[in-house]
Amino acid sequence: MFARITIALAIIAAFLSVAPSWATPESDVEKYSRQMLEHPEWNAVNYMLRGKAYYDLKQYDKALEDFDRAVRLSPPSKTIVAIYSLRGDVYHELHQEERAIRDYTSAIELNPNKFYFYEKRGIAYCSLKQFQNAIADFSAAIKVEPTARGFVLRARTFSGLGEDQNAIDDFSQAIHLDPSAEPYLLRADHFRKTKQYQLAIKDCTRAISIDPKFARAFAERGINLHLSGSPEGALGDLTHAISLDPKPIYYDLRDGIYKSLADTYSRNRSFQIGQAVDLR
Repeated sequence: MFARITIALAIIAAFLSVAPSWATPESDVEKYSRQMLEHPEWNAVNYMLRGKAYYDLKQYDKALEDFDRAVRLSPPSKTIVAIYSLRGDVYHELHQEERAIRDYTSAIELNPNKFYFYEKRGIAYCSLKQFQNAIADFSAAIKVEPTARGFVLRARTFSGLGEDQNAIDDFSQAIHLDPSAEPYLLRADHFRKTKQYQLAIKDCTRAISIDPKFARAFAERGINLHLSGSPEGALGDLTHAISLDPKPIYYDLRDGIYKSLADTYSRNRSFQIGQAVDLR
């Protein structure tokens, strides 16, 4: 009985891509290799779970071998759905997107009520730059179960197509479902692209209020402050971003603002000198 419970828990954990707290990928490889000898009647599941362990170890060739063996054993539909999904993940990691799409499609055909199958296939379509197919899949995922992730994925795809307002609308839906810092920052980025700088600043401020150590939010707000004509505030935000996360891009942005201010000062100084000469 205990062995059956352990297998059931492991199946659920693998399907959800969450390892049991007591397990490591290395120990799982050993465990399921041993269970193949002790319980050959469960080998479809054993191959699937060992394949998942190899996947976690980034040993993708071995993972594929185990998933292929599991499929050949003609397991029950719930098991084979999980295998197709996991094998699709391996193909995606190997940048074999057509094969990934084929496996995700097989999973969807067997169980069309799992939103994350559509999301996975949509991501694979994005990798192939088949954005309309990706949008269709993300929309299908949202229809099955509206999640912030689904709206963010579709929003980013809209962005790739230059449909910024559709992207903003989807980020707004994501914020409604998950009012965390990241969706606010993503929407701020698109407000900037559409030159709605004050709305972008407002979203960045909200993100910062949620996560005061969010360096990217300070940097994004700094950019928008600069674009809206407040370079001093921009310098303050970028300096704070650097103190939180000293990325070279933040230094470059700040240096650009310093240069802009220096050029403005130089032009104003030349104008003032010119006026003084004319008065003579």
